[in-house]
Amino acid sequence: MQCSADHFSTVPLKVDLENEIEGITGQDVTKRFKMLIRSGFWIMAINLLREILVQIAIWKNLPRLLYASYIVFSANITLTIMWFVFAQIFRWGQPGKVCSGDYLPEGYPEAEARSNYLTSEGLFIKAILIILYSVAGLSALTVCVSVFILAQKVSHEQRKDNIFKQKV
Repeated sequence: MQCSADHFSTVPLKVDLENEIEGITGQDVTKRFKMLIRSGFWIMAINLLREILVQIAIWKNLPRLLYASYIVFSANITLTIMWFVFAQIFRWGQPGKVCSGDYLPEGYPEAEARSNYLTSEGLFIKAILIILYSVAGLSALTVCVSVFILAQKVSHEQRKDNIFKQKV
């Protein structure tokens, strides 16, 4: 299934790719989604390789291999950030929304949606992005709560120390 859309419509463009109509400049969302899903797989494969390198380096006590795993880790983080940015642009941009079926009316036949839209791919990328935002939000919340609890504990200990230092 090939899905193309532009920034001005709410339905996919019906364009014959061999005989492209002049004036219709749609983006190939199928190609973009396929690239996102495949690159995400390879980023996770690189992360698995890095983890294997770390385990071997620790097991065999090889500092150079551990250093190599740090380099792979930095490359993996860079690729992950790039993937995250492009995933948001491709999925939540107008062409991505159109081909994902975000503008489908209620009661639209599911069989037709599967044949004309990229509903499962769009839902998958959207779910991954929401999960990543949720993890980031929970991490930020955990840091804030931890700082608050530690600040309260330090404040309580300082008050307790001041009480014992006072002469009666």
